[in-house]
Parts: sequence; structure tokens; C-alpha cells
Amino acid sequence: MRTALPSRVVGCLLACSYALIATGPFLLALLMKTHSFSPAREMGLALGLLGFPVLALQPVLASRVRAADRAFGLNTLYVFHKTMAMLAGCLLIAHPFLLAADPAIGWNLLTSVKHPWFILLGQVSLLALAALLVTSLLRKELHLSYERWRSAHNALAVVVLAGGFIHSFYAGSDLQRWPMRTLWMLLAVLTAAAYACHKLIGPRQRRAHPFRIAGVSRENRQVWTLTLAPAPGVEGLDYLPGQFQFLTFRSEEHPFTISSSPTTTGGHSATIKESGDFTSGIGRLQVGDSVGVQGPFGRFSYLLYPDEEDLVFIGGGIGITPLIGMLRHMRDTAARKKAILLWGNRTEEDILFREELDGMAAAVQPALRVVHVLSRPGPAWKGERGRVDLELIRRYAPSFADGAAFYICGPPAMIDSLASQLNRAGTPPAKLHTERFDL
Repeated sequence: MRTALPSRVVGCLLACSYALIATGPFLLALLMKTHSFSPAREMGLALGLLGFPVLALQPVLASRVRAADRAFGLNTLYVFHKTMAMLAGCLLIAHPFLLAADPAIGWNLLTSVKHPWFILLGQVSLLALAALLVTSLLRKELHLSYERWRSAHNALAVVVLAGGFIHSFYAGSDLQRWPMRTLWMLLAVLTAAAYACHKLIGPRQRRAHPFRIAGVSRENRQVWTLTLAPAPGVEGLDYLPGQFQFLTFRSEEHPFTISSSPTTTGGHSATIKESGDFTSGIGRLQVGDSVGVQGPFGRFSYLLYPDEEDLVFIGGGIGITPLIGMLRHMRDTAARKKAILLWGNRTEEDILFREELDGMAAAVQPALRVVHVLSRPGPAWKGERGRVDLELIRRYAPSFADGAAFYICGPPAMIDSLASQLNRAGTPPAKLHTERFDL
């Protein structure tokens, strides 16, 4: 019988592997170095050897490797993915400028088109990389929808990676010896395999083994709950409460939280708010429509932290979805936990699952208290007004000072504000779990 390695051990192995692959070409070039150039050229070559492997590993980071998700969580991986993309981009943009600063090469490296084809390919790849970085950093300022940005992002990434590999293979002075060439080709194979699995093979398999929509129910004027059931011969989703999935409708893919409890039979559900081009058509889906499902992902689940007894759930708007999944599981299993839900909405009409939450609060296990907070309440509202902040947390959850664990889900600005307040109040990072709706 095989025993799975602890997630910390897996995480350590994956992190070490990433560091070795990212720095391997640079370290090997240092060991094999037989000549030297001007300081500017040396620095330019070094930045290329450091930056491009990091960029080449971006498809691996984005490929949703299950072992990496279990060790770090997909949200953490995506933050790392974005950070390393910016780092690699800066290194690679500096690379040709430093080369051009060498008098033996000159600035016509950047300004002239009278170069061998592989140098021209490098120029094209550099422009594509700059466009990739600008559109990623300024997507909202450029008024690009997520769907259009993602299509452009994928196309530019292929140009940058394919062009960069070919350019470096022919132009790189450090890549002319067989050990470096072999290492570079292995890196290219790894990049291509990760991209193919993520963009081609995986989607094809999900189309061949789809889920079906078993139910479409309206929660309020903007929110719908989809019940998804596996097609005959397809395994259902084995998930933890609070995790999320990627759903593909009509060739478009987006992440959505699983709002049901794993104790539910016959399928699982996702509660989705109409908030963009893609989600605006959720209510028009029909029972029987095919859906591609990939998951589950994420570490935002109280089951992963069994030692936590006092739980403070804080939701903002549709950020209730992973929290309701965990509360449903706690109810269905009569979990011996103490929990309080602080849930912020704009209006009373925005409150979802109200009767269900009232029923949970009336049950013995778990010991649950529900507090609704409205930022735009009507004149008849008698509950809390404003937004969830540290003062409200102290008033309703005094146990937070005694080691309560926090689960926060909602808009990024809300999460950042609350996390900052709780950190300053002394909440240990290990007791602060967040889920951001900005993949």
C-alpha cells in the first residue's frame, strides 16, 4: 500500500526542483565558462540565461499540477506565477539593452533590421514580451475584458516562448556547446509538454468526459445556482468543502467555487453571480447542457486544518460561496466546531441562503452565529450597517484574541483591508486563510 508524501515534503521537493531548473542553465554556463566579454555584455548574457528559463517555466506554473495545488494552493501558485513573469520580463527586456551597450555590438542591435533572421526573431519576441507585460499589468486600464485579454495573453505567450527558444538556440554564445544545448532542449520539451497538457490534451479529455447540468435555479436577480452531475461513466468530483473548480461552457473557461457539501449525492453545485461577459449568460443555460469540469483546487477548507476549533467566517457578497459549502458540510456532519459568519452585502435583497443559514444557526452542531452587515440598508433594516471591520469582529468574535481561525473570501480590496487589520491585531498568519476571486 502506497503512502502519500506529506504536502510539506512535496512542496519542498517541488520548490527545489523549480529553483534548480530555473537557475540550472546559468550555473552550468558559469562552470563551462572559457572566455570573458565586457561587463555590460557579461551582465546581458547572465540576465538572458536567468530570465528565459524562468519565463519558460511559466506554462508549468499555470498548468494546475495537482501536487503543487495540494502543497501550496492554486491561488498562491498564481500569485507566484504573476510575480515570476514580471521578474523574467524585466530581466529579458534588460538583456538586449546591456548587450547593445557593449561597443563591440552597438545600439544598432535594437534600432536596425539588417540582422540575421534569428536576431530579428529576437526583436519580435522582445516586442511581444513587452506587449504581454503591458496588457497583463494594465488590463483594466486598457478596458480589456477577461476573455479578450486571455486570448491575447495565450497568443503572445506562444510567440514569446517559441521565438525566444529559437532565437537563443542560434544566437546564444553560451549555447553552442552540447551540454548547454541539451539542457536548453530539455527545457523546451518541458515547456511544450506543460502547454500541450494544459491547453490541448486536458480540454480534449474534459470534452470527451463532460458533466451535465442537472439543475438551474435562480437565487436572486443576479445569482444562479447550477447543479452539475457527471455523465454516465464519468466519475463525480471528489472535493473538500470550500474548494473551487474550472468550468467550461461553450469553449470558455472560468473558475467557480463549489458551493455544495461533499456529502451531497448526485452531483455538486456552483453558485454564480452575473458580473461579466461570460457570466451574463449563466441563466440561459439549460438542463442537459454539457459542461467541462476540472478540479477540485485550493486549500481554502477547514478540513485541512483539523486543529482549529473556533472559526470566524467573513464573506463579502458572492464570497459566501466557499463559506456556505463549509457550513453545509459542518451541518451535515454535525461538526463539533464553534463558528460565526460575518457577511457583508449591499442590500437585504442580496442576502443568499437566508432561510438555510437561519436553520443552521438554530441547530446544536455546529454552534453557529450569523451576522449580516449591509452597506446600503433600507430604512427598515435593524441589523448591522457599514462594512465588516476589526471593530465589528471584536464585538461579535472576541475569541479571535484566543486563537480563532479566520476564513475570508470576497473582493481583493476587502481581503487586503481585513488581513492587514488582523495582522496588526496579532493574528498569526497560519490562522488567516483567504480566497481571492481574481484568478
